[in-house]
Amino acid sequence: MDDLTQAYGEKFLMYALVSEYPAIDYSDKPAEAIQVLREIAQQIEGVTDPFGKYINLQHAIGSIDDSGLSLANRLRLVCGGDLPEATDGDPVAALALAVARETYPLYLLLYPDSISGGRIGAPTIAYTHPASIPFCRAALQDPSLANLFPGVDTEKEVDPHAISSSIILSNGSGSGIQLIGLLPSMLDAAWRWCVLDSRPTAATYLEKVRAILGQIRLLAEGKKINVPHVIGIRGVDVPETITMKLPFGIIKSSVGWGVIGTPEIENQASALLVMHFPLEVLWIGREESNDEEQSKKWDELKGKFAVPRDENSRKLAMVQLSLLLASSEDRPKTATVAFDIILNPGILSGMSYGFNPTPMFRPAAAMLDETAARRVESWAKVVAERHPSSLDITMRRLITAFTVDRDPTDALIDGVICWENMLGSPQEAVLRVTSSMAKLIESRDPEKRKVIHAELKDIYKARSALVHGNSKQQPKRDKLHQYKNASLQYAIETLLRLYERPALLVEKDSGMRSQSILLDTYETTIRPLDAS
Repeated sequence: MDDLTQAYGEKFLMYALVSEYPAIDYSDKPAEAIQVLREIAQQIEGVTDPFGKYINLQHAIGSIDDSGLSLANRLRLVCGGDLPEATDGDPVAALALAVARETYPLYLLLYPDSISGGRIGAPTIAYTHPASIPFCRAALQDPSLANLFPGVDTEKEVDPHAISSSIILSNGSGSGIQLIGLLPSMLDAAWRWCVLDSRPTAATYLEKVRAILGQIRLLAEGKKINVPHVIGIRGVDVPETITMKLPFGIIKSSVGWGVIGTPEIENQASALLVMHFPLEVLWIGREESNDEEQSKKWDELKGKFAVPRDENSRKLAMVQLSLLLASSEDRPKTATVAFDIILNPGILSGMSYGFNPTPMFRPAAAMLDETAARRVESWAKVVAERHPSSLDITMRRLITAFTVDRDPTDALIDGVICWENMLGSPQEAVLRVTSSMAKLIESRDPEKRKVIHAELKDIYKARSALVHGNSKQQPKRDKLHQYKNASLQYAIETLLRLYERPALLVEKDSGMRSQSILLDTYETTIRPLDAS
């Protein structure tokens, strides 16, 4: 790696020097451009702190001339490149785009892995660009954006640094918001959204800035919008060439993704699940709102945070179940959560996320090819269309059993709980559950049904001995593993047989379901799964 690539990174050099390939041939580039880059790299070489070196580099490359162009974009023009139009009939958008165009190349600079804590927010140019203060003042004159700062006299000349408010969003995030920070937060959010969609260009970044501004206006008007909810998952490795489109969202490769900007977090995921999160502003307080008032308002609203979170948690579980059903028995495709991010559109810091740094069980990622990806899509369609909420306990227990590394005793108990959720009854539970399961799994051959019924009863007996602490009847370790595997496979098989029989899925409860099976009183029309 040459000295310029070490200092600036390939992405920045390809942009500034107008090169299509990472391996840049400097011999055909203007000498003055190369000289400027070398001089800046040499000037910061003596800075030992990696973060300080990065900030100094960012300041130098982002220096603005009288025309409002950054050094990075001036170098691009010298090298024969062009710049996207940063104009708009909307005065707020026009000012935002003017700053965004100069911000874009700074996001391409190499961010050293040695900097702990992840990438900082928008480059400082977002605060210091000549259009930044005019943007703030234009925002206060905007009938929608002004709602974010209640109580401000928009007829007077104001200092954007002195204007603030407090805000609470429906994803549970909230904090103070400064007028001077609105544009930087918006530009940073646009970058993160852009990276999530594709490998951004200057043009696509500016389009995303326009879109983000529109989203913020809708939020400021009290409307609900959909924002990206990104789940980093372990256990399933998706090539860059494959994107799975599911009813709940999409699963795509995590390669090259940098929305968090923290490699130690992002590298935990082998794929990304991207869903929508319905976001709205629940409360905006004046800048003089005190901590007591904010705390009281938070307590009033916190019940509203759970509803959209719970809905997406169920969608995540349905994705995990779809992956499990699409996998082979000898190697189930498990998916555990590495991180959970909701990308705000820039009103606050740009995102709120959780991270699970020490998973109890981190399975080796199963590489999905095109055929396997289409199987996952097919199973996801089945789950979306046929899985009733009454069987959510079965779904969650199956996922837990296959994704958490626990004692086989717990997984065996999970398996039998699935049985009871599907076909259990307060009366004669063992007989009702095992008999209806055997009949559902093997409806044609009575002898095979007897064998299955006997094994189901043995498993149930072992589970009861474990739950009730009967040490004399508890199975030995090797038998315990056998029962655990069988209990889970029987649970999956029973669930699939129920998916094929719509009349059983709509029964009032599990007891009525098992009764209908045993008495043959349900409509026996079979809907094939068509997910192989």
